[in-house]
Amino acid sequence: MLLRPLFRSLLLCCSLFLSACLFAGEIVTDKVNLLNTGESAILVSYHNALLASHDIDMRIVITDAQEIDKAAELLFSELDAGELSDKEQGLLFVINPYSKLLRLKTAPALNSLYGAGFTVYLQQYHMVPFFSEGNITEGITAGVELIVKQALRPDHTAWLKYQKTDSLGAGSEIQNSEVSVQEKRVSTYSQENTPQVILNRYFKVLKSHNNSTALGIYSSATRGMLQQWTVTAAQMDNVLKTYKNCPDAQLVKADNNSYAVLRYPIDARLCSPWFFINEDGWKLDLTMTEKSIRFNHNNNWYFDMSADHNYWFAFLDWNINRTGFPTGQVRWGLGVEDIDKKVQVTYVLEGMPFAALDIRKGDQIVSINGEKVSTKESFFNLLNALRDESGYEFLIKRDGRLKLIKGQLSAD
Repeated sequence: MLLRPLFRSLLLCCSLFLSACLFAGEIVTDKVNLLNTGESAILVSYHNALLASHDIDMRIVITDAQEIDKAAELLFSELDAGELSDKEQGLLFVINPYSKLLRLKTAPALNSLYGAGFTVYLQQYHMVPFFSEGNITEGITAGVELIVKQALRPDHTAWLKYQKTDSLGAGSEIQNSEVSVQEKRVSTYSQENTPQVILNRYFKVLKSHNNSTALGIYSSATRGMLQQWTVTAAQMDNVLKTYKNCPDAQLVKADNNSYAVLRYPIDARLCSPWFFINEDGWKLDLTMTEKSIRFNHNNNWYFDMSADHNYWFAFLDWNINRTGFPTGQVRWGLGVEDIDKKVQVTYVLEGMPFAALDIRKGDQIVSINGEKVSTKESFFNLLNALRDESGYEFLIKRDGRLKLIKGQLSAD
């Protein structure tokens, strides 16, 4: 997310001058067939950018070798790491996902740039968060991106405190007992991942300052959008700081299970909602946030009412004024939920339109003006279609008996 725009000119240069001699098989050696063609190409692009900008020849090896320390020594020589560098600045990144081992080996000239503390920082904050969830390919991408970022913008402050770690060092072996390789594609998120799980992963991405646009948590449209953005680490930290103080979010799903929203209580004005689309599993849809959410001078969020989208279902029970601000009260003063395949009233607020009616908590809403109410969403769709001058007929069921309520109703 942060690095892609920065690399665009470098990658173009590399593609023009290095394409004849750089092949994925030379730069990325995948001995366990973990990566697909696109994932390998992304890693090669980072190699090219690093070589063009800092004359560092980075090689990446994914292996099932058990003696990874010995394997790294042999591979560093076998692959001629540093051969493409004018100053012979070679860097080898070895990963054995099956034995849960990592190794970073560098030429002596790079020891000050990639010290012992950096190796530990690379592991704990840019790879383990993904590895611990079985997302190996994303962890590898995050690690490679940090290696490149360190060359472009050296930052010793983040990892200097790890410099004196006894068990790890530049080029030393890293063991991670949390790593597990799934039989299926490890970069693919399954249907079992809820929107809340995806959001928690996104927060981890922000915490690790991971800039990859190819992460599996993002929708396809979001990936395309992020490639055009430059997001700084400070901006990521600000988002985390804001949502750290937010209350628990409520999950609202569309009837067809294609869209979902995690929304916060109306009075949490700094906590804008999160949007998700089901693309073979829930994915974070940041294009929706960009399209429909705005902020005022106090950083309070509101809706862009001109935006056309598929997520209004999650806010049908809110009162939103003409400028897009939730007013702090629930529209109509009535809450309903889908309970046992019935739409039941969960609360009625005093001083609101429904308070004057003989509708009570626990009532089942059967129909509005003869239109059957089958879900919470259909209830609010029918309710919001009413106009001030509209007459209405609510058919409810209470204690097993049907009751018809007639009159007029306005949300104002």
